[in-house]
Amino acid sequence: MFIKIYYIILSIIAVFWNIFLSIPFIGPFIDDLLYGVSQKFKIDESNLPKDDGDFEHSYVEINKLALHCVTIGDKSNPLMVFVHGFPENWYSYRHQMIEFSSDYYCVAFDMRGYGLSEKPRHRRDYQMDNLVEDLHQIILHFSGDDNKCDVLVSHDWGGAIAWTYEYEYPETINNCVTLNIPHPVLFAKALQSDPVQMKKSWYIFFFQLPFLPEMVLLKGKGKGIQDIFKNTFVHPENISDEELKRLSEPMLTPGAATACIAYYRNLFHPSGAGKVKKLSKMVLEGPRVLYVHGEKDFALGKELTVDTGKYVKDLRLEYIPDSSHWVQQDTPDKINALMRDFLEFED
Repeated sequence: MFIKIYYIILSIIAVFWNIFLSIPFIGPFIDDLLYGVSQKFKIDESNLPKDDGDFEHSYVEINKLALHCVTIGDKSNPLMVFVHGFPENWYSYRHQMIEFSSDYYCVAFDMRGYGLSEKPRHRRDYQMDNLVEDLHQIILHFSGDDNKCDVLVSHDWGGAIAWTYEYEYPETINNCVTLNIPHPVLFAKALQSDPVQMKKSWYIFFFQLPFLPEMVLLKGKGKGIQDIFKNTFVHPENISDEELKRLSEPMLTPGAATACIAYYRNLFHPSGAGKVKKLSKMVLEGPRVLYVHGEKDFALGKELTVDTGKYVKDLRLEYIPDSSHWVQQDTPDKINALMRDFLEFED
């Protein structure tokens, strides 16, 4: 009971803090002072990887921002788009992109603020409406004339964005693969009523602080990020030191840590509650959804997923007992097999 009351109080403080930061003139000034991204982004294509196997790297103007996009496969094939989570980047999907590149045109990108993508100045630039619009324009840019994405794959924060996108633009997607990110309504309920999940989500409240989270994340020139993966993988043998570097080093780009944490710092913005309330009254009629949850997730409990069917009509729910939050990297072969079976089977 004490934990529940404690986190409810923290949530109330966070909501009122966000309301204060929305007060005209003084609010945005303090917001930028505490949470603004200080580094102005400059496009430099020389920073893009040149010799990266079959992966092709480019900058694409999306929603008035330069986003780093990575493609593999034949453009004439159906489109498969990947949306990564925190604190990752496009590279977290390397296994799936290679696996499905013979059948799909695979596209991954660094979300705004991440990796080599542009990093807007203001915290409000990272609110959900902007993130959903980024994904929408990515799909429109790469889908060709039909404006259709055959498969949308998402994980963690990318999944939170994808859930919202699926309700707003269901006609643009045929299939969704969602990894270790519960439905927004179920997660919001747990944060309000489940002491176990409240305790697991301590970092969300920690990220509301200015400056300190960035210092912790960037300690040891990326070692802090690498330790997050090393200490929470069920199968650490499935990720090499070189792969850990490719996941962690982009966060060392000036401004990147503040930009990525801004996603969390917008969670208690008043507009967020309205979106969750709206979703609580809706059922996703289409597209088809494969939800996979690694049961050894340190941040998100399996119990958050059991009622997903209340909000999704065409749902297949799968669990991997020996996998972690980083399910597509921890057990890539199992994820690839589940995806292929799901995509080959149509009612």
